[in-house]
Amino acid sequence: MLDTIWEKLDRDLVIQGAMYGCIMALTIMLTAYIGLIQYSDRMHLIYAILGMDVVWAVIDMYIFYRADLMSLNRSLMLYWELHDQPDRESKKKLLESEFYGTVFQVVSKEDQDKMLDVFLDGTFTGREGLKKSNRHYLFNAVTTFVFAAAPAIPPVICLQLIGNFAYAILNASVISCILIFFVGYFMAPGDGLKSRLITGFTTAGISMFFTIVCAVFGG
Repeated sequence: MLDTIWEKLDRDLVIQGAMYGCIMALTIMLTAYIGLIQYSDRMHLIYAILGMDVVWAVIDMYIFYRADLMSLNRSLMLYWELHDQPDRESKKKLLESEFYGTVFQVVSKEDQDKMLDVFLDGTFTGREGLKKSNRHYLFNAVTTFVFAAAPAIPPVICLQLIGNFAYAILNASVISCILIFFVGYFMAPGDGLKSRLITGFTTAGISMFFTIVCAVFGG
């Protein structure tokens, strides 16, 4: 079960969502600490952190899901547009752009042409073939929500358990930095140790950098 879920994860979305959540939660803490925002008690600050992360997680979830559906519909419209082309070469030319940014660009032009022939000679199966893609997009959207909202947990726990506000921020920053490092480490595009370390440190470093910049300039 866990292996299946792990294989389905979109690594780019996981990293992006985790960075969003981490930056937003820590930014609120830092802006409160340096006095740019005021709060009457810690619970109000905790509600602000949870509210910010959860609301933006919902927004990200909707945007990514909607964008994927629009891309799916565009692909379907492209299929019907092919029927309006006057000849086979025109159809191939219309489809060539679909190779951009995909693994198919690493093969020769001749092999790409063969793939286009296979597609053009294929049998249309209707929208049934798109249902699996729709489920995958929904899974990605939920994943984005989880990883964007979860980074609020370390700051909230630190605020509840640590009396000194400066220490609470320090501990929340360290814990968040470690967690975001491991998100980058395990979601790295390559399986090699070097690739994982670079992705982990880069993800954590960028998150902390933008957190400080956002806090200094008012969130």
